[in-house]
Amino acid sequence: MHQPWRSFSLKRVLGQPGRGLGCRESSSNQSCSPSRLARRRRAAPLSFPLLLALTCCVGVQAAQAAQTLFLLAGTPTNDAPQTYPVTLYTAGPDHALKLVRVIVPAKKGLYGVAYDLEDRVYVAYPHMVPTTVTVIHLRRPSLVDEVGFNAKSLFPVDNFFAASAGQDQASHALCLAWAARQPSKRWTVTVLISVSGEPAAPGARVEENEWDQLASLRYVGCPGGPTFCAGPEVRVAKDQVLIREGASLVPVAAGLRSPSGVKGSERFRIVAASPRFFIVSPLYTGKTLASSAVRTTPMFVLEKAGGSWSTVTAPANVPRSRLFGVWLATIVEDDNPNNIITGNAGVPAGDNNPGHEDERVQETRLLPSVRMWYAAFVGNFNLIPGTLILDNLLDGRRITIHSGQEDSEILDVRKDGLVLYRVNDSIFEAQIEGDKLSAPKLVVKGDDVPEVHWVFWSAAKPPAAAPTPDNGTISG
Repeated sequence: MHQPWRSFSLKRVLGQPGRGLGCRESSSNQSCSPSRLARRRRAAPLSFPLLLALTCCVGVQAAQAAQTLFLLAGTPTNDAPQTYPVTLYTAGPDHALKLVRVIVPAKKGLYGVAYDLEDRVYVAYPHMVPTTVTVIHLRRPSLVDEVGFNAKSLFPVDNFFAASAGQDQASHALCLAWAARQPSKRWTVTVLISVSGEPAAPGARVEENEWDQLASLRYVGCPGGPTFCAGPEVRVAKDQVLIREGASLVPVAAGLRSPSGVKGSERFRIVAASPRFFIVSPLYTGKTLASSAVRTTPMFVLEKAGGSWSTVTAPANVPRSRLFGVWLATIVEDDNPNNIITGNAGVPAGDNNPGHEDERVQETRLLPSVRMWYAAFVGNFNLIPGTLILDNLLDGRRITIHSGQEDSEILDVRKDGLVLYRVNDSIFEAQIEGDKLSAPKLVVKGDDVPEVHWVFWSAAKPPAAAPTPDNGTISG
């Protein structure tokens, strides 16, 4: 079926500092059994557990003693009826999560998270069709700042929830949604909704179709966890990166050479976008993956300052990657041609990846069953050996972490080389030393740590006393 597109100028988007897109899938289908959702995976990658735990760790390396570590925990359930809270934490000296506040109550559920790579984290809710953005100001994490932005309940497009900011542009959250074109009411027109991250900004905080804000796109990439995630789909043609906008294509970036060997008809996903880099990778079809013809994935990396492309090859055909400064962090995942869509009560039960038996089984109104979601989604469709990779985009160094657990991910790489990574219910820190890591040290461990997918550093101090948990809040 023909896909309508909108384009944005590569020169404008890639030539300026950009903000990141936080991608989350959504679906209008209200039939949400895990087996049915799993069958839809190829057409619309999902994104589920995300119990946002922004955790502040006072014991993480004294090198940045003035900085507090926040961890965000949450579970986006955009293709399922279940909902879970979004929670902000710090880490206590006893390696336990310490509650800061509840960002989104359990009954609402999470749609997606976007980060402007500076001071603001945008959390969109409720799940499926978001109508409100909560802005977490990292300098003032206790400040409650909520903005209604989607009064018509327009349906989001292609996981497109991101951020935008630049030297001459204020921080915004961006959401691309379908709009009904009159009089046919067909979903053939898109609208770009932007939400200002500044509560004291003059004028309205919500604007529509400010397409120039895409020139400062920032997108950190896909987090780990048992649900599917993929960046917004784009086309690369000649000197343009094009994104869908109704029946037309609009350049996200233009004026720069395309990566060598790329055909104009090829489809891509945005892997990451930062002030320094813009990264895309091919979007392989289910048929191509099933043929086992593709064993690796090229990541085309544009360094904006020089306008030159390079390639980083991931040793997997469905990798999940995130960008931290000059380091590209990847979870090795390969398509499993022998996936199983059977099990008790129709729940897929094809997860044979390492560490599956160690995952949380119990599902509550506050926490998802990690084991069940892996068995139904990523763990069923993908082979995940528990291998994490760090690629330095400047000098070519590659560092590999063998966690031996499917539920593991790299959470952050600080400028001084401190790496934070999660293995199931534990988060560790280690220092980059040349082309390897130092011995890991435990940062935090707990039942709700598996839902921690983001960490942020801030000069803000954690509250002296944790608030009383309520409305679906998880206490550490």
